[in-house]
Amino acid sequence: MERAKARVLIRGAGDLASGVALALQANGACVAMSEAARPLAVRLSVSFAQAVYAGSHCIGQVCAELCTAEGVAEVFGRGCVAVVVDPALDKLGGLLWDAIVDARMLKDSKRRDNPEGMVLIGLGPGFEAGRNCSAAVETNRGPHLGDVILQGSTEADTGAPAPVLGKARERVLYNPQAGRFVPLVEIGTIVEEGELLAEAGGEAVRAPFTGLVRGMLHAQEYIPAHTKIGDLDPRLDPALAFEPSDKAAAAGAGVVRALQAMGVF
Repeated sequence: MERAKARVLIRGAGDLASGVALALQANGACVAMSEAARPLAVRLSVSFAQAVYAGSHCIGQVCAELCTAEGVAEVFGRGCVAVVVDPALDKLGGLLWDAIVDARMLKDSKRRDNPEGMVLIGLGPGFEAGRNCSAAVETNRGPHLGDVILQGSTEADTGAPAPVLGKARERVLYNPQAGRFVPLVEIGTIVEEGELLAEAGGEAVRAPFTGLVRGMLHAQEYIPAHTKIGDLDPRLDPALAFEPSDKAAAAGAGVVRALQAMGVF
C-alpha cells in the first residue's frame, strides 16, 4: 500500500521558506504556508508570499495558491502549495500536520509560539534542538550552510550580507524612517547609481551603486523604521532576480534531511 503523502506546514513564505517548499514538493510532500496579510518579503519573484498579493504565484514549475484553511485540501489536490493568511496559526494550527517548519527567520530564541506535540524544524538563528525545536537547520553562509542540527543551536545572526563583487552591506536596502512605502522600480530592473528606487516615510531611497534590483518590498501603507525594503545586486544579469538562491536551496535540502531524520519521510 502506498504511503500517504507527508503534510508539512511552513510558517512564513519568504525566499528561504519558499526554497524549503520547493524541496518538500520535490520530495512528494503536501505543503501549506502561513503568512501575514501584508508580507514583508523582499525577493517576491522567488517567494510564495507573492500569492498573498496576486492570488497565485509560480516559481519554476511549482505554483502556490492563496486560499482559506478550509480550502487547503483542495489546493493540495491540484498539486499546488497552499498559502493561507494566518500568521498566528489560529486556523491552520488546528489541522493535522506531520511536521511544522518555522521559516519566519525571527532570529530570536525567546519569541517562539509554535504548537507543541509535533515535529518542529527550526530554520536559522534562534533555534536549539531539543529546547525549542525537534531539529534545526543552519542558514548562515559558510561550511555549515544547510547542516541539520539534532543537538545544539544554530549559529547567531551575523547581520552581515554575503559580499558579491565587493558589495556587502550596501546590497541590502533599508528605509530611513517609518511610514508609507512606495516602490518605484520593478524587480529585474537594472538601475544606475543614484537612481530613485522608492519613497519610504516621505524620503527618497536611491541606488548606492549601479546594479540589478533583485528584490523590492511590495507597497505598504506603513512599515517601521529600518525595515528591509530591497536587494541590489552588482551582477547585471536580470535572470538572477528570478532564480532561487543557493542559500534557499541549501535550506530546503537541509529541511528534507531533518524530516528524514525525524521519520517524516
